[in-house]
Amino acid sequence: MENHLTLYSSGIGVFGRKFSISGTEAKEIRFPIKKSHRGDVIASLRLFGNVTQKGMVGWPQEEKTQLNIDPNNAQESLLSQLSGRAISFRLRGGNNEPRNGINLGIQTTQEMFGGNIVSKSHIFVLSETGDQNRYPLDQIENLRFTEPEVKSEITKALLNNASRLREGVTHVSLSLVGNDKNEKECLVQYAHPMPSWQPTYRLAETADGKFLLSCFAKADIDSEEDLTDCRLTFIVGEPDTFDTDLAESKTPARRKINLVKRQVSGGHMVEEGTSYQDSELECDSLEAAGGHAKYAAMSLGFAAAPPPAAMALTSDNAATTVQAEAAEVGDYSSWTTPGTFDLKSRQSGLIPLFTGATVEANRVLYYNNKVGAKRPKLAIHMSNPMKQSLGMGVCTVFREEKNRSDMTGESILQAIKPGQKTMLVYGTETGVLVRREQKQQPGVVSSFVLDRGVLQVETLLYATVTYRLKNNKAEEFKVVVDHDQVLPGSRVESKGTISEMLDNGVRLNLALPANGEATLTVTETKLDKQSYSIGNFQTWQHYYAQHSERCKLANNESVKAIVKAQEAVAQNDSQIAALNEENSQLATTAKRLIGYIEKKAGNVQQIGEWQEDMATTERSLRENEKKIAAYTKTRQTLLNALSEAITSARINWIDTSTKFETIK
Repeated sequence: MENHLTLYSSGIGVFGRKFSISGTEAKEIRFPIKKSHRGDVIASLRLFGNVTQKGMVGWPQEEKTQLNIDPNNAQESLLSQLSGRAISFRLRGGNNEPRNGINLGIQTTQEMFGGNIVSKSHIFVLSETGDQNRYPLDQIENLRFTEPEVKSEITKALLNNASRLREGVTHVSLSLVGNDKNEKECLVQYAHPMPSWQPTYRLAETADGKFLLSCFAKADIDSEEDLTDCRLTFIVGEPDTFDTDLAESKTPARRKINLVKRQVSGGHMVEEGTSYQDSELECDSLEAAGGHAKYAAMSLGFAAAPPPAAMALTSDNAATTVQAEAAEVGDYSSWTTPGTFDLKSRQSGLIPLFTGATVEANRVLYYNNKVGAKRPKLAIHMSNPMKQSLGMGVCTVFREEKNRSDMTGESILQAIKPGQKTMLVYGTETGVLVRREQKQQPGVVSSFVLDRGVLQVETLLYATVTYRLKNNKAEEFKVVVDHDQVLPGSRVESKGTISEMLDNGVRLNLALPANGEATLTVTETKLDKQSYSIGNFQTWQHYYAQHSERCKLANNESVKAIVKAQEAVAQNDSQIAALNEENSQLATTAKRLIGYIEKKAGNVQQIGEWQEDMATTERSLRENEKKIAAYTKTRQTLLNALSEAITSARINWIDTSTKFETIK
C-alpha cells in the first residue's frame, strides 16, 4: 500500500492515505479537510486493510455558545458576560483565603494616581452573606468559575477561538484496531473537489526532420496537508458529482398534521445533479508510445542550459523520461506515474507523462478565410499514433536547427483519438499572400413539375470561389485550404486534391512553388427544391408568367386546357364588364331625364317624349341586370372548370442539359 492521489479532469480528487497500525490497541487517525468538503468525504470514505474500525467516523461541528472571549481583554470579557455565575478567587497579600460569591459584573471608575486621572476596573461580588463587595481587578488572583456548565461554555468559546487559526478547515477522525498483533498497513480512501488537471504538450521538430511529442500534466494540489511518497494518477473522465447537506447538522422542522387536509399532495420535484465541469471542455484520454530513460521530478518551471556547440539537436540525443503507465478503466482513461512525489499543500506543478514520442506530422501552411483573410497560418498537420486518445491542451511548438531550439508558437491540441488527425496552428506566414474571389451566378430552373395542384420547382444554384496564392519566399510550401461552402449542402468540385470532408466544406491540398504562384478554383452546385400549392388562378398565373418561357409551358396539353378555361372566364368577365358599363351610361341618362321631368323644362309633348325615354331606359337596365346575374352564375361555373383544369394538370418538364440526374 502507498499514498495515492487520483485527479479527474472533471475536478474531483480521490485520496488514498496510508497508515500503520501496531498490535490490537486502538489508534486514532485524523486528517484535515476543508469544511466545504465534509459532505463529499463522508459520502466517499472507504477503508482497506487487515484492520477494523472502532466506533464511528467523527468530525467536529461548530461549537455553539453565546460566550465570546475577547483575546485582547480575556478576563474582563468573561466577567462581564458571566454575570450571575458563581466564582471563587483570592486577593493578593494579606488574607489569602479563598473567597466565594456570585459575580455581579465589572465597573470601571476614574481615579487620581500620581497627579493623573486613570481608569481602574473593579469586580462586584455578592457574598454568601448577601453583601455587595467591590474588589480591584488587579488585586484578584486564582479567579475561577465553579459551575460545571459555565466551565463547558468557556471550553467551547476557547475551541471556537482556536479554530480561527485555520479558517474554513476541519478534520475527520476515526479509530482503527488491528485484527492481529502484527504491524500492518491500511488505506483510507476519500474524495472531494479538486482543481481540474490539464495536459500540456511540447511538439519539437528535430534537425533530422522528426517530430517528437511530450506531454505533462499540470496539477494543483489543493489539500490541507502535505502528502509524502505519493503516487499520482491522472484520469480523463467526467463522473457526475454534486454538493449535498450530508455534513450539516440539521434538526428537521416538524410538520403540523391537520386531520382535515387543506391541500392535497402533488407537484414534488427531484433535483438533478449536474457535472462539475463544463461539457464543452471535453478532454479525451492520454497515452504515449515510446519514451525511455530516467524519470524527471516535478517542477514549477523549466530552465535548460544550451547544448555544447558540437552537439546537434536531433532525435537521437533528445532527453527522454519514462512514460507514465496508461490504462483504460471502463469509460475512463488514466495515467499513473512510475514514481512517487512529496506533494506540498496548495502547491502547483508539472508532472511528466511521456516525452520524446515520435509522431507522424508535416509542416504546412493553413488557410481559411475566417482565420486569416490574406495571410495563411503556420501549422503542423499531425496524427495521433498512440494507442490512447490525446486530451485537449496547450501545445508549444519548437523547431530545432544545429545548436539551438527555438519556440515558434503556441497552439491548442484538440482531443483526438488514435489515428485521428489534427491541425496545430501556431503562427502567421507573412511571406505568402492569398486573395479569395467569390462569384455567385443566378439560379437556373432545371425542373417544373405540376401534379394535382402541387407545383415543385427545382433550381440549380452555382457558386465559384477562386484562391490565388503568391509566394514571395525562396521556399516551397505544402498548403492546406479549408473551404467553407458558400451554398450549404452543395456538391463541391475542384481541380485541387480534396483530402477530407468537413462539417460545412472540404479540405484541399496544393503545392505552392518557391517564389511562385498557385491558383485553386472551387465550384459549388446545389439543387434547390421548392414546393407551392396552386389552389387558384392568381397563384397559377404568377408562376406561369415566371417560368413559361424557360420551361416552354405553352405547348403542354394541360397548360392548353388551363389557358382555354381561363379564356372562357376572361370572355365571360368581359361580357359582365360591358353590361356594367352600359348600365352606368343608362343610369346617367335616367338621372338626366328625371331632372327634366321634375323641372318641367319643356312643353307637354317634350315631357311626354322624356317619359317614354325614361321607361325605355328602365327596361334596358332591368334586362341588363338579368344578363349580369346570368353571366355571374356562368362565371362561377367557369371558375370551377378553371380550378379543375389547374388541379388536374400534369406537367413534368426537366431540362436534361443541366445533367439533373447526376447532380441529384
